[in-house]
Amino acid sequence: MLDDTVRNEAYRAAICDNPNIFAGKTVLDVGTGTGFLAILCAKAGASRVYAIEASDMAELATVTVHENDVADKVQVIQNKIENVELPEKVDIIVSEWMGFYLLHESMIDSVIFARDKFLKPEGVMYPYKCILHSAPSYSPEIFKFWENIAGVKMNTIGQLYRTKYTGKPEIMQIHPNNILSKPLEVFEFNTKDIQQESIRKITKNVQSECHKNGVVNGIALWFDVYFHAGDKPDIVLTTAPVMSPLQLTHWKQTVIILPFEKTVEKSEKFHYNLDISKSAKNPRHYNIELNILDPDEQSAMSTSEDKSREEFHVHHNDDSEYDEYNSGSDDNN
Repeated sequence: MLDDTVRNEAYRAAICDNPNIFAGKTVLDVGTGTGFLAILCAKAGASRVYAIEASDMAELATVTVHENDVADKVQVIQNKIENVELPEKVDIIVSEWMGFYLLHESMIDSVIFARDKFLKPEGVMYPYKCILHSAPSYSPEIFKFWENIAGVKMNTIGQLYRTKYTGKPEIMQIHPNNILSKPLEVFEFNTKDIQQESIRKITKNVQSECHKNGVVNGIALWFDVYFHAGDKPDIVLTTAPVMSPLQLTHWKQTVIILPFEKTVEKSEKFHYNLDISKSAKNPRHYNIELNILDPDEQSAMSTSEDKSREEFHVHHNDDSEYDEYNSGSDDNN
């Protein structure tokens, strides 16, 4: 993730451009990785930074802290946050805890634990606000590839591919032109007061209206997180669809692939229900259940094997692997 310049710049701006927030403060970095965020906090004027890392990456973080001449301010602790004891409460908790579609493979539970145990009542969370968005989308690269490979048609293989990937979240880049409605909020929460129970199960009826003619073959998910910036506007880290790959984050977008392509017209309604629930097997994983709704009846359509109809229900569980198109580096913080 160190090559994610969008992510790095957002955190740098949120921390280093706001020394009035960090100067003289005690900071807790949950999941410090290489120590990147902890070092930024020290450079922004924090008096003490507790950098927690459960993995052996803590050894590299310690080296990096010394390399940046902030060892007098940053203390790297190799342990799970749930097992850590600190000598004091902290003013600020910083963490890059977000996962795919915000919650999947995230560290939010550990951040909530740290907040409840270590943050002062008047303390600050970085980031402090999170919003998950969704919209119907079109991903031509998933299936169009099979229609003509050097003049050879492979539509049958393409259909098998479609069957394999139906209902399976894909981590990929969606071009903004292939988002077919105004993005709508699935949920929003503030990290200062969110409770684990509140994000155990999230259900949302999304009532979108297409803003252009096009084809829908997926539901795209992405998120924004917000950082305090004093009297200035909030710093926003967005994982929304972007025009340039240079603006893309390592999270990209998460797309739930539909088993059909639905031709839509401008102003046509496209409604669906999203049920995002924590896995019973892995507390860092989430399951997604998607129902395409009849805009007129506002009830879930029945499951159908007739792929030419828009009747669709999918349940994705944590046993399935996530795939990634055009995958980049997956380095630690």
